[in-house]
Amino acid sequence: MSSLVAFICFGSCLFSGASGRLTVVPENQVVLEGKRVVMKCLTNDTNTSILWRSPTSDDSSPEKIFTGQRLSTELSHMYRINVSLAGQCDLIINASLSSGKQYICHEGPFGHKGSAELIVLAADPKCDTSITPDDNDVIILYRNRPLELRCTFVYQGNWTPRSQWYKYNSANVIHDGIHQASNEGTVTSILRIQSDANNTKITMVQIQLSQCHSRWNPPSI
Repeated sequence: MSSLVAFICFGSCLFSGASGRLTVVPENQVVLEGKRVVMKCLTNDTNTSILWRSPTSDDSSPEKIFTGQRLSTELSHMYRINVSLAGQCDLIINASLSSGKQYICHEGPFGHKGSAELIVLAADPKCDTSITPDDNDVIILYRNRPLELRCTFVYQGNWTPRSQWYKYNSANVIHDGIHQASNEGTVTSILRIQSDANNTKITMVQIQLSQCHSRWNPPSI
């Protein structure tokens, strides 16, 4: 495993220099729990402190992660600060479900800012079928009993997954028979396959040729 060659800042992210703007801002990321995440932030105003915070539901009292001088003591097990370059103040996150939220970096309390969403998945999507195959991995489809292929995402974050189903090794999206069920922190995408005749056989190999992928959208979309 390669080591992090950087100066990890537990003191000040205050730099000396001239007029400023953010030249690197954090980007949206979707990761599995337990992964290391780097939210980048870089300013060319090296006379300004970089601050990190996370807004609350009404943003009246945002969570202060890094004040420009020190990392919040109670959050030090989740975060670190990297200042290996002049003007840099990257936030390093040990991803857990509780860290799935929005992060904002500021040039000082009132300067330029950049924000990004972190979505944390508890695990890879769990997929199953509504009808159990027999010992030969064969499912019998009946006219009035559709087969459901289901993929469930357990996650934390402000965005929600919008799933798309594809046939294996194909760019063609399956548009028919799909719907999505949501609960807090859980989304299940369901593909329904309806038979046009009685006693239609479908094998698990055929089922595995359908794949579910997700893209993540803001709540307003």
